[in-house]
Amino acid sequence: MFGWLVWRDLILAWRRRSDVLATVFFFVIVVSLFPLGIGPERETLRSIAPGVVWVAALLASMLSLAGSSAMIIRMGHLSNCF
Repeated sequence: MFGWLVWRDLILAWRRRSDVLATVFFFVIVVSLFPLGIGPERETLRSIAPGVVWVAALLASMLSLAGSSAMIIRMGHLSNCF
């Protein structure tokens, strides 16, 4: 069941490549610019880096969430999951 859901999500993502590119671009921009706002201290950056990466990944994944869920509902795949 999990493999099928991953496969379905990959197919839907392939159909909307612009969403994937926007997500990756947002992630790279956030992770790149965040150190500029914090400062050049290596120890501070080293201690907060894992949190910044996780938060940036979660925020980036939310960019395409509305579009993908609308596509799932429109295609009728949501009723197949229940």
